[in-house]
Amino acid sequence: MKTASFNKQQLADFGKEIGRRLAEIRKLKHISQTEAAKVLGITQSSLSQLERGLRMWSVSSVITLIRFYEVSYEDVFGSLQNPPTPYTLTVADDAAEPVAILKMLAESAASGEISASVTAYIYVCIYRMLRHLYSANPKNSSAIFSLDCDTADRITEKIFTEEPLRLSTLIKYSGRINSKGIELPVEYSQNLRELVGKCENLIKAFIPSGEAFGSKP
Repeated sequence: MKTASFNKQQLADFGKEIGRRLAEIRKLKHISQTEAAKVLGITQSSLSQLERGLRMWSVSSVITLIRFYEVSYEDVFGSLQNPPTPYTLTVADDAAEPVAILKMLAESAASGEISASVTAYIYVCIYRMLRHLYSANPKNSSAIFSLDCDTADRITEKIFTEEPLRLSTLIKYSGRINSKGIELPVEYSQNLRELVGKCENLIKAFIPSGEAFGSKP
């Protein structure tokens, strides 16, 4: 899986912006530099240098503070590139990458039920597209399918709609699953941004012309 690459100046600017955001969050949380530095196992002076962009952050330090401040990766890494990249899906994109990201996120929940649900959902998505593509060639035998096409479409549509909602309800009300643990490693933040951008641009392409679409405020 590819990760984002930066030159030295971009890395310096990136680290400075991360420091600014973490400092802002710390102040909003009414946490002193001394308290935050203690969590990281460094001096208050060292944290001050990190927040001002005078030293480079380590991945582990950023993750530690994100968890200590109880904020999301998006709060720290969101919209770091300005203007945003117009992510577009192309024939060169590898379908294995989004599947890997989704499964990685599911596995972070440390729940066999969630991992099984996500895997089943992926299989159903593949099955539906595979069936229609395979059946487009009249030479391909339909004998391999035990369900007729209309029944398969109706059931898969139900799964597409209901399974994500069922999973959300399970996570919300189950005492066995720590929702705060469902996260990707920080080094995949750019991969996640690209994936979401491509998916949302695809979704917007299906919205009829002139029809407004909702965006997160």
